[in-house]
Amino acid sequence: MPRRHVLIWAVLAFFLSVAMAQPQSVTPREEAYRVTAEGVNAFNRGHYVTAQDRFEKALMIEDTIPEPHFWLARVHARNAGSDPEAREQGIVHFKRALELNPYGAMGDLLRSWLYKLMGRPRHLLVLPVSRPAGSRPDEPIDFYRTDELLNHLDGKPASTY
Repeated sequence: MPRRHVLIWAVLAFFLSVAMAQPQSVTPREEAYRVTAEGVNAFNRGHYVTAQDRFEKALMIEDTIPEPHFWLARVHARNAGSDPEAREQGIVHFKRALELNPYGAMGDLLRSWLYKLMGRPRHLLVLPVSRPAGSRPDEPIDFYRTDELLNHLDGKPASTY
């Protein structure tokens, strides 16, 4: 009987070791978030060149998530006062992050960074959306006309002022 238990445990240990040795499949999106997290850590430690490299790598892996755009824009915004090209790159990446995530707190944060970098008046930060047909007047509006804001930031006239 004890030999049988040893054999069962040995077989279980073998299959467990094989399962643990199999490489885990990571999606490009997950890899981009991992690389972005490395960049955020570098940014917070003041290693801006390393951070910029990590954010650019994350964008090469996956361009459709807003976080690497946001953080890369923050790297560029640090030099915006002395380098006009850095300012323009910061604006480009803040705009792209806003396109990818226009709602809620992240959208508000992105709009405020854009206005800060562009020197725009703060009263233009929030552009309320027209109420959808059939909505009640007492329903809160918790999102913004991002298309109007982006048109305004591009120098095109916005219709809701």
